[in-house]
Amino acid sequence: MLADPDADLEGALGDWRRFRRRKRLVDVHWVDAVYQAYLAALLSGFVVLLAASAVGDVAVSPAGLVEVEADGAAWVGVVAAALLGLGLRSGSRGGPLALERAEVRHVLLSPVDRVYALRAPALRQLRFATFVAASAGAAAGALADRRLPGTGPAWAA
Repeated sequence: MLADPDADLEGALGDWRRFRRRKRLVDVHWVDAVYQAYLAALLSGFVVLLAASAVGDVAVSPAGLVEVEADGAAWVGVVAAALLGLGLRSGSRGGPLALERAEVRHVLLSPVDRVYALRAPALRQLRFATFVAASAGAAAGALADRRLPGTGPAWAA
Protein backbone atom coordinates (compact mmCIF):
# COMPACT_ATOMS: atom_id res chain seq x y z
CA MET A 1 0.00 0.00 0.00
CA LEU A 2 1.26 3.52 -0.76
CA ALA A 3 2.18 5.88 2.04
CA ASP A 4 0.08 9.00 2.56
CA PRO A 5 2.03 11.92 0.98
CA ASP A 6 0.29 14.45 3.26
CA ALA A 7 1.50 12.60 6.34
CA ASP A 8 5.05 12.63 4.96
CA LEU A 9 4.87 16.38 4.32
CA GLU A 10 3.42 17.05 7.78
CA GLY A 11 6.15 14.96 9.39
CA ALA A 12 8.78 16.85 7.43
CA LEU A 13 7.20 20.14 8.50
CA GLY A 14 7.39 19.09 12.15
CA ASP A 15 11.05 18.12 11.74
CA TRP A 16 11.83 21.43 10.04
CA ARG A 17 10.12 23.46 12.79
CA ARG A 18 12.01 21.54 15.51
CA PHE A 19 15.29 22.23 13.68
CA ARG A 20 14.47 25.96 13.41
CA ARG A 21 13.49 26.14 17.10
CA ARG A 22 16.77 24.50 18.16
CA LYS A 23 18.74 26.86 15.93
CA ARG A 24 16.87 29.90 17.27
CA LEU A 25 17.55 28.80 20.86
CA VAL A 26 21.24 28.30 20.13
CA ASP A 27 21.45 31.80 18.63
CA VAL A 28 19.97 33.45 21.76
CA HIS A 29 22.46 34.06 24.55
CA TRP A 30 21.13 33.29 28.03
CA VAL A 31 22.01 36.79 29.26
CA ASP A 32 19.79 38.32 26.58
CA ALA A 33 16.89 36.05 27.54
CA VAL A 34 17.27 36.94 31.24
CA TYR A 35 17.49 40.64 30.35
CA GLN A 36 14.27 40.47 28.29
CA ALA A 37 12.46 38.69 31.12
CA TYR A 38 13.80 41.26 33.59
CA LEU A 39 12.56 44.16 31.46
CA ALA A 40 9.13 42.58 31.01
CA ALA A 41 8.79 41.97 34.76
CA LEU A 42 10.01 45.47 35.60
CA LEU A 43 7.62 47.19 33.17
CA SER A 44 4.69 45.00 34.22
CA GLY A 45 5.39 45.73 37.88
CA PHE A 46 5.60 49.44 37.12
CA VAL A 47 2.22 49.39 35.38
CA VAL A 48 0.62 47.47 38.28
CA LEU A 49 2.11 49.91 40.81
CA LEU A 50 0.81 52.87 38.80
CA ALA A 51 -2.65 51.29 38.67
CA ALA A 52 -2.52 50.53 42.41
CA SER A 53 -1.60 54.12 43.24
CA ALA A 54 -4.42 55.40 41.01
CA VAL A 55 -6.97 53.03 42.56
CA GLY A 56 -5.81 53.31 46.16
CA ASP A 57 -6.79 50.94 48.93
CA VAL A 58 -9.63 52.79 50.63
CA ALA A 59 -12.80 50.71 50.67
CA VAL A 60 -15.62 51.91 48.45
CA SER A 61 -18.43 53.70 50.29
CA PRO A 62 -21.93 52.19 50.24
CA ALA A 63 -23.06 54.82 47.72
CA GLY A 64 -20.03 54.08 45.56
CA LEU A 65 -20.75 50.34 45.81
CA VAL A 66 -24.25 50.92 44.43
CA GLU A 67 -22.72 52.88 41.55
CA VAL A 68 -20.18 50.10 40.89
CA GLU A 69 -22.98 47.51 40.85
CA ALA A 70 -25.02 49.64 38.44
CA ASP A 71 -22.27 50.72 36.04
CA GLY A 72 -19.39 48.27 36.63
CA ALA A 73 -20.49 45.63 34.14
CA ALA A 74 -21.04 48.27 31.45
CA TRP A 75 -17.53 49.68 31.94
CA VAL A 76 -15.99 46.23 31.83
CA GLY A 77 -17.91 45.63 28.60
CA VAL A 78 -16.64 48.90 27.09
CA VAL A 79 -13.04 47.97 27.93
CA ALA A 80 -13.52 44.44 26.54
CA ALA A 81 -15.08 45.83 23.34
CA ALA A 82 -12.23 48.32 22.91
CA LEU A 83 -9.64 45.55 23.35
CA LEU A 84 -11.54 43.32 20.94
CA GLY A 85 -11.61 46.15 18.40
CA LEU A 86 -7.85 46.60 18.74
CA GLY A 87 -7.38 42.88 18.33
CA LEU A 88 -9.54 42.79 15.21
CA ARG A 89 -7.67 45.68 13.71
CA SER A 90 -4.41 43.87 14.51
CA GLY A 91 -2.28 46.60 13.06
CA SER A 92 0.23 46.35 15.88
CA ARG A 93 1.62 43.05 14.52
CA GLY A 94 1.23 43.78 10.84
CA GLY A 95 -1.67 41.40 10.31
CA PRO A 96 -3.84 38.80 11.96
CA LEU A 97 -0.96 36.32 12.04
CA ALA A 98 2.61 37.49 11.53
CA LEU A 99 4.89 34.72 10.33
CA GLU A 100 8.65 34.55 10.03
CA ARG A 101 10.08 34.97 6.55
CA ALA A 102 11.24 31.34 6.51
CA GLU A 103 7.71 30.11 7.35
CA VAL A 104 6.30 32.00 4.38
CA ARG A 105 9.02 30.97 1.95
CA HIS A 106 9.31 27.33 2.87
CA VAL A 107 5.97 26.32 4.36
CA LEU A 108 3.28 28.40 2.72
CA LEU A 109 4.84 27.92 -0.71
CA SER A 110 5.09 24.15 -0.21
CA PRO A 111 2.32 21.64 -0.94
CA VAL A 112 1.48 21.31 2.80
CA ASP A 113 -2.15 21.85 3.74
CA ARG A 114 -2.63 25.49 4.86
CA VAL A 115 -4.72 24.51 7.88
CA TYR A 116 -1.94 22.27 9.16
CA ALA A 117 0.76 24.81 8.28
CA LEU A 118 -0.92 27.72 10.12
CA ARG A 119 -2.31 25.82 13.11
CA ALA A 120 0.89 25.92 15.22
CA PRO A 121 1.59 29.67 14.78
CA ALA A 122 -2.08 30.51 15.43
CA LEU A 123 -2.16 28.40 18.59
CA ARG A 124 1.09 29.99 19.78
CA GLN A 125 -0.39 33.48 19.31
CA LEU A 126 -3.62 32.44 21.04
CA ARG A 127 -1.65 30.97 23.96
CA PHE A 128 0.28 34.23 24.40
CA ALA A 129 -2.87 36.37 24.21
CA THR A 130 -4.58 34.14 26.78
CA PHE A 131 -1.60 34.46 29.14
CA VAL A 132 -1.59 38.26 28.84
CA ALA A 133 -5.35 38.45 29.39
CA ALA A 134 -5.21 36.14 32.43
CA SER A 135 -2.33 38.13 33.92
CA ALA A 136 -4.15 41.43 33.41
CA GLY A 137 -7.34 39.97 34.89
CA ALA A 138 -5.47 38.69 37.94
CA ALA A 139 -3.85 42.09 38.47
CA ALA A 140 -7.21 43.86 38.13
CA GLY A 141 -8.74 41.36 40.56
CA ALA A 142 -5.98 42.03 43.08
CA LEU A 143 -6.67 45.76 42.79
CA ALA A 144 -10.43 45.24 43.15
CA ASP A 145 -9.89 43.06 46.22
CA ARG A 146 -8.59 46.06 48.18
CA ARG A 147 -11.61 48.25 47.52
CA LEU A 148 -14.62 46.01 46.92
CA PRO A 149 -16.23 43.37 49.14
CA GLY A 150 -15.41 39.76 48.33
CA THR A 151 -12.41 37.49 48.48
CA GLY A 152 -9.16 37.95 46.60
CA PRO A 153 -9.26 34.65 44.68
CA ALA A 154 -12.81 35.37 43.51
CA TRP A 155 -11.80 38.79 42.18
CA ALA A 156 -8.67 37.42 40.55
CA ALA A 157 -10.73 34.72 38.81
